[in-house]
Amino acid sequence: MKKPFLVLLGLTLGAGMLALAQGVSFKLESFTLPNGLQVVLHKDSSLPTAAVNLYFKVGSKDEPAKRSGFAHLFEHLMFMGTVAAPNFDKIMEAEGGTNNAQTWTDWTRYFSSGPASSLPTLLWLEADRLANLGRNIDQKKLDLQRNVVLNEMRQNVLDTPYGQAEDQLVKWLYPQNHPYHNPVIGSEEDLKAATVDDVKRFFAQYYVPNNATMTVVGDFDPKATKASIEKLFKAVPRGNEIPRNPVPTVQISRPKRVVYTDDVPTPRVIMAWHSDKFGTTADADLDLTARLLTNGLSSYLYEALVNQGLADEVSAFQNSQVLGSYFQLEATAAEEVSSSKLEAAMDAALKAFLKKPVAAAELGSQVVKLETERLNALQGVDAKAMALNDNLFYFGNANAFETNLNRYRQATPTRVFKTAQSTLDFNKRVILTVLPSPKRGDAETVIERPVSSSASAITLPSAVQFTLAGGAKLVYFQRDLPLTAVTALVNGGSSRDTIANSGQASLMAEMLTRGAGQRKAQNFEDALTALGASLGASAGWENTTVNLSVLTKNLEPALGLFADALKSARLEPSEFKTAQAGQLAGLKGRNNDLTDVARQVALREFWGASHPLGHPIDGLSSSAKNLTLLSLKSLYAQQFNASNTTIYAASSQSPVLFKTKLEAALKGWVIGTPLPAVNYPTPANNSKQRVVIVDRPGSSQTAVRFLFAAPSSQDTNTNRLESILQVLGGSFTSRLNQNLREDKGYTYGAGAGLVSSQNFAYVRASAAVEQSVTGVALKEFLLEFKRLQTADFTPEEAKRAAATRQNDTLSALGTIDGLLATAIDRASRGSSLAGLGSDLTALAGFDAKALNDLAPSALKLENSVLVLVGDKAKIMPQLEGLGLPAPETVIFE
Repeated sequence: MKKPFLVLLGLTLGAGMLALAQGVSFKLESFTLPNGLQVVLHKDSSLPTAAVNLYFKVGSKDEPAKRSGFAHLFEHLMFMGTVAAPNFDKIMEAEGGTNNAQTWTDWTRYFSSGPASSLPTLLWLEADRLANLGRNIDQKKLDLQRNVVLNEMRQNVLDTPYGQAEDQLVKWLYPQNHPYHNPVIGSEEDLKAATVDDVKRFFAQYYVPNNATMTVVGDFDPKATKASIEKLFKAVPRGNEIPRNPVPTVQISRPKRVVYTDDVPTPRVIMAWHSDKFGTTADADLDLTARLLTNGLSSYLYEALVNQGLADEVSAFQNSQVLGSYFQLEATAAEEVSSSKLEAAMDAALKAFLKKPVAAAELGSQVVKLETERLNALQGVDAKAMALNDNLFYFGNANAFETNLNRYRQATPTRVFKTAQSTLDFNKRVILTVLPSPKRGDAETVIERPVSSSASAITLPSAVQFTLAGGAKLVYFQRDLPLTAVTALVNGGSSRDTIANSGQASLMAEMLTRGAGQRKAQNFEDALTALGASLGASAGWENTTVNLSVLTKNLEPALGLFADALKSARLEPSEFKTAQAGQLAGLKGRNNDLTDVARQVALREFWGASHPLGHPIDGLSSSAKNLTLLSLKSLYAQQFNASNTTIYAASSQSPVLFKTKLEAALKGWVIGTPLPAVNYPTPANNSKQRVVIVDRPGSSQTAVRFLFAAPSSQDTNTNRLESILQVLGGSFTSRLNQNLREDKGYTYGAGAGLVSSQNFAYVRASAAVEQSVTGVALKEFLLEFKRLQTADFTPEEAKRAAATRQNDTLSALGTIDGLLATAIDRASRGSSLAGLGSDLTALAGFDAKALNDLAPSALKLENSVLVLVGDKAKIMPQLEGLGLPAPETVIFE
């Protein structure tokens, strides 16, 4: 993918969405241009936003021989610009837009969104690059993006625990002449062999209108938008017939065993079987089989492996593809459990599952949960545009939601059982075991850029606030979608942990969903699953949150379960043992992640080890292993009371009705006493600039992380500082990312941002860079920091930062979960959602002068901490001449 990807969801289903009982359907306008481009429009006026989603029917399965990774490489090249639009991202971000892309075996998709006023620009950019990008690719652009992809490979595959497993798996599942033999990211050898002529041929073959589909969703006039699309895209000629690679028959008649070593803490066993292609009933059956096997505490493999102490985690999924899919099952061994013992236990559990069909209620609960997830995934213009294009690609009908869902609704225990039994043949599988290792040209096609429309007025959601009968506070938003999201914010998080018991708040949060009220862990989860509800809990620095998501029609029983977790978690010894083992396993895995280690060490060295922020939220192995159930019970009794809790909720019910139901569920909850405030001292160790190294011999990358002091959210300059950091490292077109990734190719991504609350704040700047360019990459970081002191922000940069920040904020309000998260974040900063409008309005006033006035004092390098995690012997010589202080070597865990 072009950049690190986050799924973006929206607020409501908008106009044209039928009631759920009538089936999922949208009011659409569909048409096909003479050049073959298929277009679908859907008007959604819930927020003044719009999204464009473009699918090309080309993926890694279409790559030429010895050019693996080419489809993904080309996805990156698609953002390199044309003569008319030399910087795709800067033009888009100037109007508050954002974009990204993904490549898969079967397709490549590009998606962009922004204020509704930016839609003409979004459409023009797509038309211009479709017409002109191919002829603009040159050697410099190819070399740059090739380096970016190679850094992505190092970061996400080579330097990630178990990161090479999937690539190994597909090579053994499919023969060398099969389109699915190569991993999507490809091989380093093939990527380095790609030429400019290869790129241009690939564009000419596959990036043509007759191989593409486009969906447009948002607050626009369909008639005017259709006319605009016809005008913009008519100049792009139709391509030739699309070539496709031959597809040989694949069959495994006896088990294939593959073993390789990696820098991992414990063994992982992966099993895979060939299975039916996407869209069939068997494909749906295997989706449900995967859920039955590993989705939840009562699932078959979780019970047999995790609950028995043999595995730290298990997962299963149907990897659906158009030419044929594969079913994957994997488990990561608990400490001191051998791979052979784990594999035997997996086989035994799978054999037991395949003896008879599951109960109808058990299957039904998974179907309900799946339906709920699919409905949740239809929130917002971005997600809706992608869902419509998914349907168009896979089913030939953008409104094929019911066609797809019915594959699951019509599943029976017998049908699912027969499909699983015929697919999961022990003689027809690949078993992969990962063991710990010892250690410019033609003339442009002119496409006239349309004038952007005026910005739409912004109407922000408003909250109703109550104090509940039991003492807790409620902040409530009424929405139209038949979904409910509830978040309990309990004062008390990891900042109250000490070094000796770090990880206690995190483990406490994990225990909240492992049984509550009259239900033990499995019964509790079964009750949630039957409602299609999800309940989770997590600890942050200042609070512990408990989150509920459910269809509104199932709200009352789900609120009962939510309330039980808050007021009567069971905290049983057997569940504590399992949860603690999982926590320790996670901490071991974290220590193999360079970026995560850099994050944790930077916090420790910046604040000091004994500071409330100086230890990881999820703990340290040395302390987590000594946590006791008794201490957790004491913590629960101290923190989980009504007076110490604020509940945020969004639902389709009236405020009074929701309040009544919530009060009934929480009846009898202890009122208690709010916790006293935590003291957050001034950082202990950064009276001078420091450089800290964590040695990881043999690493192919170096994780770089700077931390700087910053004013708290109450400071009047905080909002302006965030715009400065937006320009420095807050988006794809930020200075750091353009310098280190787009100009130099040193990294897959570089960025900077502010972490802020009423009580503390800091600025972080970071990247994972290729090990051999650590020194020159650091030089560029330092130059960008010093550049701020020259106060050289341009009007274009200031305008782009304001527009992007405003659109990012509106996008966050587009889902009920995002709405609650925004309200909670505002509260942590000592503000409210009601004040958001004035903050958004203030952005327009942050012109170049306003940013330049603050920029020279924004980052104080003399009080910063720089952490480097990588191969010390190779890093040290590269630090010479950079003007940095002598590095200190420290250890982590």
